[in-house]
Amino acid sequence: MKIPFDPSKLNDLMKEAEVSLVIANTRHNVRYISGGYYYHFHANSQRMARSQYLPLAGIPRDAYESAFYIQRPDESGQISAEGLWIPNRLEAIRGTLTSAAVLSGHIRKLGLSDARIALEMPFFPADAFLALRAELPHAEFVDATPIFEELRARKSKE
Repeated sequence: MKIPFDPSKLNDLMKEAEVSLVIANTRHNVRYISGGYYYHFHANSQRMARSQYLPLAGIPRDAYESAFYIQRPDESGQISAEGLWIPNRLEAIRGTLTSAAVLSGHIRKLGLSDARIALEMPFFPADAFLALRAELPHAEFVDATPIFEELRARKSKE
């Protein structure tokens, strides 16, 4: 598994922020975390009828084998063709609330329902956030933006 960023740097940032799970949802951070992947259908617009495309790339601290990507069912072909490094892929029917429901279920499965979880707060849809808070009342949600900014500040030749 070739991780396209510095995993030790991300672990250090998560430890410093006392975060057990970090979740990317913005186009630029999903692409960064995934190594360049973003569903071509939504390259120009995230809007879908009354909701939006909400891909979620999650990485538990010190557990890259448990990293996950929440996708639309029709992304599988592109993901297979591009070879996404993220080992666990979960499907959510289009929309923010379905992505949030799959996310909350997976967080419970990981045993992190009462953990400190970092989301990109300035960019996370309000309806999805309210659904997460309702489903995970003992979790503490904090902003992942500073973590991702610091992680992306370190550049490599690649």
